[in-house]
Amino acid sequence: MLGPSQVFVAALAVGLAVPALGVARPSLVAAAALVVAAAALAGRPQSATLLTVGGVALALGALAGDFRLRALAAPAAELRGQAETRGIDTWSGVLELQERPRRVRYGWRARARLSSPPGAGATVMVRGDGHPPRALDLGSRACVRGRLQQEDRLPAGRGRADGAGPARSPPRLAGLLRLSQIRYCGHRQGVAGAIDAARRRSLAALRGALGSADGELAAGLVLGLDEWIAPSTREDFRASGLGHLLAVSGQNVALLLALAGPFVRVAVRSLRLRWALLALLIVLYVPLAGAGAPLQRAAVMGLAGLAASAAARPQQRWHALALAAVATLLLDPRQVHDASWQLSFAAVAGLAGFARPLERALAPPLRGRPEGPLRPLLDAAQRSFAAAVAMTVAASLATAPITLATFGALPAGTLAANLVALPAVAPAMWFGMVLAASGQLSVVPGCGSFLVGLAGKLIGPCLQLALRHLEWSAETFAVLPQIDRTSGLKLLAPALLAGALVLLAPLPGARPARRVLAAAIAAYALWVVVELRGPGPPSAPTITFLDVGQGDAVLVQDGRGASVLFDSGPPEARVVRLLRRAGVSRLDVVVATHPSRDHHGGLRAVVEQLRPRLFVDGGDGTRDPVFRAARSLAVAHGARLIPGLAPLRLSVGRISVQVLSPRPRPPGPPPADPNPRAIVALVEVAGVRFLTSGDAESGALSPLRLPAVEIIKVPHHGSADPGLPAVLRRLRPAIAVIEVGAGNPFGHPSPSTLAALARHGARVWRTDRDGTVTISLRRRRLIVETAGG
Repeated sequence: MLGPSQVFVAALAVGLAVPALGVARPSLVAAAALVVAAAALAGRPQSATLLTVGGVALALGALAGDFRLRALAAPAAELRGQAETRGIDTWSGVLELQERPRRVRYGWRARARLSSPPGAGATVMVRGDGHPPRALDLGSRACVRGRLQQEDRLPAGRGRADGAGPARSPPRLAGLLRLSQIRYCGHRQGVAGAIDAARRRSLAALRGALGSADGELAAGLVLGLDEWIAPSTREDFRASGLGHLLAVSGQNVALLLALAGPFVRVAVRSLRLRWALLALLIVLYVPLAGAGAPLQRAAVMGLAGLAASAAARPQQRWHALALAAVATLLLDPRQVHDASWQLSFAAVAGLAGFARPLERALAPPLRGRPEGPLRPLLDAAQRSFAAAVAMTVAASLATAPITLATFGALPAGTLAANLVALPAVAPAMWFGMVLAASGQLSVVPGCGSFLVGLAGKLIGPCLQLALRHLEWSAETFAVLPQIDRTSGLKLLAPALLAGALVLLAPLPGARPARRVLAAAIAAYALWVVVELRGPGPPSAPTITFLDVGQGDAVLVQDGRGASVLFDSGPPEARVVRLLRRAGVSRLDVVVATHPSRDHHGGLRAVVEQLRPRLFVDGGDGTRDPVFRAARSLAVAHGARLIPGLAPLRLSVGRISVQVLSPRPRPPGPPPADPNPRAIVALVEVAGVRFLTSGDAESGALSPLRLPAVEIIKVPHHGSADPGLPAVLRRLRPAIAVIEVGAGNPFGHPSPSTLAALARHGARVWRTDRDGTVTISLRRRRLIVETAGG
């Protein structure tokens, strides 16, 4: 039964959330709660004490939450008022970075707090072009000048994307500051500065032992510093359902206590002193790892659990969870709208409510088995497996509705990925924590650097092995589809098949609930196995314009297994995954039209994983090291190398490729601009003609003999091209596809290009708007399908 303290804490948490949920007058809620409390006291019902305590706590929480929201909104309101009064939208002064600059396309961004008026204390998103100053880091102070775009003037979806809720709740960001000038002005001082320095030493130890890429991944796991993890790696973790590993949370705190607990027990005899040392360890770790909402929640719950243990009281998980909610909402009531806050509490609630029953159902007593030396090992293995499955299932079920509602889809491979990654999670965390802690030895005079290097040599290989397993797990299960509101039906067929087999199978002594659970596990396992095999190639001739952002990648398949790929997009597009989803297990031909990062950046991965039999080289003598390395790797893997020069004809299955341009050029260095000498090819598959020209525009196309075609890939991402109308008159395409990235800074596609295509009657599809565009020949008709439906 709930006691007064539990009711008080729970009601206080609800009250703190009330103002942030958009209630117009929190004071009315507080007054109503006090009236209920007074009525309970007057009527003296059996539960009068609980009603009184709850009403008072709700009133206090509503008033405190409203006061906190007003305080948080004051800097942004000052900033807004200053801009409206003076009619200016520029801001200059000093700000403090709250995260490391994060690389984004065409620049960088970082969350920062303004330190100078107007708006001192307000949080903004800083956006800069090019590369940020080298010295900028978490906690850095920078002298800046820029144009401030306030929250209510941002395009739809941007101002509140970080967690603001209804209009009553002030947004987490006061606006977007686009920088025109920036200069490093030092680092913050005091306790925060000391924590920053300790974090830098830990990061240096991780990077020194593991290298740049693995060091950043380890920093994401241990310190929550995920800004510089490769975008492709971060996307793999997110798509596979392992993204929570890169956001420090309760799992980190639990593993930290599990790591330090045995050493503390050996070193300290006093029980209460042990709890005090472990609590101190949590207090030191939380700010070092960024003190995000999940970690705040975990820290409060960990401290509450240690306090209960020290007082010889049984730990009450729901009470600790309510305490964590109060602590985090007191800091910022707006966190109630954050997906990370919601997911964190939902996961813990799921563990508290479902994990134990699921574990008991999965791990029945091993009765009737003979005793022997392996019996304890079997028991431990069964309990560990049951606990791992139960915790993963409980957390996944509890967070699934929030994930689906917030992001529109959830990773179907979450359960499988977490189970496969499980053996490496604790070792990766423990080795990473020890290595990060060893970085603090660098301050020891004389031998500090030697000790840090020694720790790196001893621990680094073990940590690297654990990281490899986590990366492999993420990459393997990231290919599984995302379940949205409609695609859940894909699970129905394997579920019915496997469920029927399990339900009908003879399982002596199995209760109905256990049979249903076994049926669900079998159905899920069968579905994962089928999906991991990937789809087969299409049965009809197909041309697929892959959505690789601002870049090109076009796949041609003849419907009988033959395939030709033109370009591979930029490296962050992960084109190999897109090709596997299109049913490609090995490529027949790769055509590299010209050396440009947005066309050849993914070439090495394509060559390495899909082993093309023929490599058509459009490098034109390039000195680009990435292009040359991919070409050399193709030859090393047994590919035949052919220069992409006209005249050239290739036939693969029902696919015919005729290279129309460029012609051989005189010896000498490669041209400064490779675009005009990009490969122009006329492709024919099952009678359908298609023209692709990379970035070669009308200047290269006009001199060629161009026949009429059904499909054209619009040159150079739809850039402005005065000669395009004349080219279109000769080609007369029915379908035009523009491969272009959303929000690109070049203004692609150009309005003049779109107007020219419209005048010539071509139906236009764009990857920035339509996603991947697939054109297939069915019953002598061209059928166009897009990722957006």
